[in-house]
Amino acid sequence: KDGLITLSSGIEHNDIIKGFQFTPFTITRQDAVNKAFENRPDLQSVKMVQNVQEESLKAIRRQYTPEMIANVSWGYNRRDGNQYSSPLQLGAGLNFGSVNPFGIHYQIKEGEAYLDIAKHNVNIALCDIFYEVQENYINMRQLERKIPLMNTKVKATLENFELADGRYCVGLSNYVELQDALINYNKAQLSYVEAVFKYNVARETLLKSMGVK
Repeated sequence: KDGLITLSSGIEHNDIIKGFQFTPFTITRQDAVNKAFENRPDLQSVKMVQNVQEESLKAIRRQYTPEMIANVSWGYNRRDGNQYSSPLQLGAGLNFGSVNPFGIHYQIKEGEAYLDIAKHNVNIALCDIFYEVQENYINMRQLERKIPLMNTKVKATLENFELADGRYCVGLSNYVELQDALINYNKAQLSYVEAVFKYNVARETLLKSMGVK
């Protein structure tokens, strides 16, 4: 079985770090934030509301804009059997139709207020996501830095355990010393497993806050 080692004393132990490949997270903090801004569905949702409010306000303002009406006329006048052309006539005017300008004015103000709220919600979402990703990223990096140290500790306690086993087998130490070395080694392995587990949880939390998973 991979990682299973039998010492001279007959004690078996499983080397959990043998064959384990730790791969650090390579993305930078800013890239993580940018990825979150790109992928987070809650942010896309409030941005969509802002777009809807912008289009709605544009539609209301188009109603408020009067319609320009232009006309051109040209013809003939008959006088004493002769035809004379009349001058070219141009005309233009503004047509408000049946729209109530005052009512549209208040609709515009209302639309602007809704748009301001939508923009505010987008800014809040951006800030919340920024700080969430920042916090998750820092937490992940702190746990990540612990793993190589825990790995070194596991190797050191294993070396002490093997030395204690050798001394015990040649009669230079007693069984209590051997058991103490084994306990220290097992504790180091347990701490290492817990560190890797916490790191994996922190990494998944970061990815979720980035909208990746």
